[in-house]
Amino acid sequence: MVKIAPWNEWGATPETVQRFAQEVCTARDTRGILIAPSGFSPAALRTAQELRIEAVDAAGLDAAVRALPGDKSDFLFVVTTAGDHSTPSCPVCLKKLRHVEQETLELPSRTIDTDGLIADPVVCDRLDVSSGCEVTFLQEVRARTISISGHASGDFVCEGPVTLEAGGMLSGKVAARSLVVRDGGELLGQFRILEGELGSFVKPVVRWHWRCSGTEGHAGCASVIFEPHQ
Repeated sequence: MVKIAPWNEWGATPETVQRFAQEVCTARDTRGILIAPSGFSPAALRTAQELRIEAVDAAGLDAAVRALPGDKSDFLFVVTTAGDHSTPSCPVCLKKLRHVEQETLELPSRTIDTDGLIADPVVCDRLDVSSGCEVTFLQEVRARTISISGHASGDFVCEGPVTLEAGGMLSGKVAARSLVVRDGGELLGQFRILEGELGSFVKPVVRWHWRCSGTEGHAGCASVIFEPHQ
């Protein structure tokens, strides 16, 4: 089993090696080779020796391949990219994973805690503007609930309540089901109460992941899910 260190752990640590060793143990009669783009720390090398994991420094491997004659380098490239190298394998049964797509209607929540301008459209479940933060939305904001503890400017449409906490100030046009202004909160602009049904804020989003089909009958296959990096 060959694996590259996680994208956010370029330099392998003892914990990186230990996690990989646990994956190797789930597959019978399998050797483990771990590749780290920025090499291994001394402690990680000791852990790899103890757990019988072969540690490969990616920079050293690249230098060795580049030093080969052109025909041998080309041969290695052809061999290592043969087959379906773009589809990951299950660490339990070693079979290829399947690409699964799901349509979701969930909206993310969003917290604004830094000053500045937001030019992109904002559509979310709950919007929070933190205390001490001053932000201007250049496009209409649509949310199910809004809570303002800092200073926010723009146009807002809220499916539920808008709450201005103590010290919170909202400037612009606001359309919402209700408005709650705590002591010390302030609204500068126009407010309109929404009535009747609103059009859905939610647009279907297709998300995908890799999943093991579990055809080999291994108990651990059902929990193998690889999600793409955002």
